[in-house]
Amino acid sequence: MGAVDWEARGLGDLGRPDGYHDRQVERWLRFFDRVKTREVPGLAEATRWLQEHKPIDFVPGIMHGD
Repeated sequence: MGAVDWEARGLGDLGRPDGYHDRQVERWLRFFDRVKTREVPGLAEATRWLQEHKPIDFVPGIMHGD
């Protein structure tokens, strides 16, 4: 699926590639808050690291879950 030219196939409105990495950490933290059964040591530190080390650029594509 990653090799599919999603724009050429008319799937340009399928997702929101702009700002993708900016949304991911908060999105997964909200999901985790809904399902967590215990505290996870180091989660705050890992969260901070992920927020500070987002990729500068990327090539949008289709992946499992889209």
